[in-house]
Amino acid sequence: MVVIEDKGVEGKRHQISTLTDFRVVDVGDFIADDKVLRIFSRTSKHLIYEKHSGVSYGAIDYTTQQSADIGHLDQLLIQAKRKFKGVHHDALQSYKSSILTAIFCADEGITKKAIENLENFIRESPSVKNVVECRDNYIVWISELGIEHWIKRTSEVNAGVLSQFYNIKSLGLVVVPKSKLKKFYGKLASCLVVGLSKGIDCEEDVFEPVKKYIDKCVVDAARFKLVVVVFLISICVLFLAAGVRLYFFGVSGINFQALLIGIFGGALGAMISVLQRAKGLKVELYESIELILLQGAVRISLGCAFGVIALVASKSGLLLELLSQSANKMFLLSVVAGFSERLIPDFIGKIADDGVK
Repeated sequence: MVVIEDKGVEGKRHQISTLTDFRVVDVGDFIADDKVLRIFSRTSKHLIYEKHSGVSYGAIDYTTQQSADIGHLDQLLIQAKRKFKGVHHDALQSYKSSILTAIFCADEGITKKAIENLENFIRESPSVKNVVECRDNYIVWISELGIEHWIKRTSEVNAGVLSQFYNIKSLGLVVVPKSKLKKFYGKLASCLVVGLSKGIDCEEDVFEPVKKYIDKCVVDAARFKLVVVVFLISICVLFLAAGVRLYFFGVSGINFQALLIGIFGGALGAMISVLQRAKGLKVELYESIELILLQGAVRISLGCAFGVIALVASKSGLLLELLSQSANKMFLLSVVAGFSERLIPDFIGKIADDGVK
């Protein structure tokens, strides 16, 4: 296929319906007010050329098979337009010029192969969900595979912006939950557009909003897991302690009943404490979530222990002895002990200091 370029000479004007020999049309001429930018193929009976809106053609006396192939091509281009929403315009125009050239200049086998290539491209390329920005030098869109972009002149774009984009995209795919990927893609695409629009002189960190969103996703995931794990552990401890107390009610001694009250109240207090502090949880990007969950489980265990220690100390007259006179008061004391992180440690420290003195 020989391509004839524009020579910059003022061209003649033609009407496609009145042309009987397309060899009179040259680059720079006008067909129906559209300037001919390039000519891909030209004979007396057909013309394949490029105008500002894309590849076009004109033909006379074409066969039924050629007409059918052109109709098939038009259907494929409509399908591609719906699927890609204007993206891949240059690639589609290249396919169009190749297929039109095959239709008018080659045999049916070559034409069929060219059409199959376009069909494969349309089928295998991911659908475009949203075109974020479309400019002369670049296009940014969101497809089934995530964020994609096309850049015509990379020399006009800051390489650091693209490098940072790929790094953050890879990190987000690993860290951000699937339920939040759509919002992540939207933020990342918007930041990429800002970086590309600033050109080669872009020096600011345009991806800062995306980084903050990734951090928020990490913290939210850790909070959710912490709340769920602590809640489930606490519920198991509460039901176990309550079940044992009911089963042995009236059979076991007072000390055993007090032990169960201490475990129940301590677990409840610790659960309240952890759930209250979860809203202020701070998590680093690469911090182990399992370690945070383990700390929550340990906090519940300490709450149970603190509840029991508080009741033992109360019954011994060392800590709020008045609260050991009834089950309700002991339960309240164990809840406070489980909730407070410093009550029992400070109490034990005070006893140790008194012993030293």
